[in-house]
Amino acid sequence: MPTRFRLEDPALAGLLRRLEERVRGMGGRTWVVGGTVRDLVLGRQPRDLDLEVTGLP
Repeated sequence: MPTRFRLEDPALAGLLRRLEERVRGMGGRTWVVGGTVRDLVLGRQPRDLDLEVTGLP
């Protein structure tokens, strides 16, 4: 069973911010995608976090 998380969790927000800054610093972009976006649009708490990283060699 997947571990539940909350996007509002300060620790998770900080981790995602650091990840995005690091990827952007290398010339890439980070996107939240997939079921995570679907769940957020439907007002549901995501069960997992789907990320896509683009633009890196």
